[in-house]
This record gives sequence, structure tokens and C-alpha cells, in this order.
Amino acid sequence: MIGQTMIYALMGPDDSLPRYVGRTIHPKPRLSCHLTWARTGNDKSAKADWLRELLAEGQRPLMILLEAVPSDLANSQERTWIERGRQCGWPLLNKA
Repeated sequence: MIGQTMIYALMGPDDSLPRYVGRTIHPKPRLSCHLTWARTGNDKSAKADWLRELLAEGQRPLMILLEAVPSDLANSQERTWIERGRQCGWPLLNKA
């Protein structure tokens, strides 16, 4: 049986604009990983810079579920959501 993967967006708490689209099986631990890697400096990405700014202001991103998909479709659906978001003008910080 193929499991489910969540396609999610991290959004700014003030402007509610999606800044990052990702995929995970376990949303809460995944959000914790994003925040931990940003805090410790292990992530040097633009996403981590944005998260560090939020944390310095005493804020956290919002994580919203965009879609639940079969795990074997997760990579392609994540890319679809990133492209869709860019077409809608979301200020995404994803690398690709």
C-alpha cells in the first residue's frame, strides 16, 4: 500500500503569503526541523534566512496543507505547486 504525503506551504504570520512549498509525511516534526536548522545555522538557504528573521521577531511561520497525495506522486506534485505558486506571484524561496 502506498502512503500519503502532505504538500504544504510555510507562510508569513503577518502577510499570509506562501514563502516555501515542501512535502512531508509528518507535518509537525517537519516544521520543527525547519526551525531547528534555521536556529542552528545548519541551513544556509534563503528560506532559513527568512525563518531566522521571523524567529528574531518572536514569530513563527504558519504551515498549511495544500494537498495530500499518494507518496509516489509527491515529488511531481510538489513541483506542480511550486510552479503554480510562482505563476500566482507567491514570493517563494524554494531553490528550484
